[in-house]
Amino acid sequence: MCKSAPCNGGRAFIVVPFPWVTKSTSPLSLPFLIKIIRLKISQSSEKVSNIICVTDFIGGAIATTAESYDELNAGQTYQAIANWKALDENDFEINGEILILVTGVNDRPTISGTPLKTIAKGSVYSFQAVGADVDVNTILTYSMTQDGDLPSWLSLNANTGILSGTPLNNDAGSTVTNIVISVSDGSLSASLEAFDIAVIKTQNLTLKEGWNLVSFYVEADDMATATVLAPIQDKLLQIKNLTQTYDPTIPANFSFLNNLSTLSVKDGYWLKVSEDVNLNV
Repeated sequence: MCKSAPCNGGRAFIVVPFPWVTKSTSPLSLPFLIKIIRLKISQSSEKVSNIICVTDFIGGAIATTAESYDELNAGQTYQAIANWKALDENDFEINGEILILVTGVNDRPTISGTPLKTIAKGSVYSFQAVGADVDVNTILTYSMTQDGDLPSWLSLNANTGILSGTPLNNDAGSTVTNIVISVSDGSLSASLEAFDIAVIKTQNLTLKEGWNLVSFYVEADDMATATVLAPIQDKLLQIKNLTQTYDPTIPANFSFLNNLSTLSVKDGYWLKVSEDVNLNV
């Protein structure tokens, strides 16, 4: 015999009603119910390999995960056929088929990505939110919201999900707050967690071979001399002011001679390098 039961595609368990199994002692007698002890389901169709029997079959139900049918678009259908065999406590056996009609529904799209939360002025910011949809041939569009007006340096491509831009000098120190990027299939949407983008101040020093008179107007998180000058460590010969000095070539056992341990914003220093180099702070 063949039974038909409808169910919907989606990332969930589909529960398919299953009929009570009956048998007859003779062609003329009325059928009576079999108390099912064991049920076996075997695959008759390509997509029903993940059909499973519920733990308590009494009352009659078959469950199947719907992941095999996720590519069905809303309104599309697929017929899956599974063989079943039921046995009672006396090993009386009945065989049959069950026809499962799977109807596709619109699945919610997903979105992923980890955005950068800081950018230096004058640098290019770029982050792509990645949207996906198990429904085939779905056109996804992206949108964003934020606190206040969107700054002129930042924009979102609605087709690709790329958030990009280059903050200028006058953007330094500002923060775009509570940014939420969403993707939509036209009916359903998904969003990333809200995030901020802070535009940090930077300073670029163009140093010439030999001595350079410099001062710092940007305060880094760590203003230790060795940390600030680490990017040019291989070209640094010495930095000093009127009373203190730092020389990276001094051996560790004479490190007490390096008494210029930290650099101060807006103070002046003489800095000597072995060749032309740029220093970003």
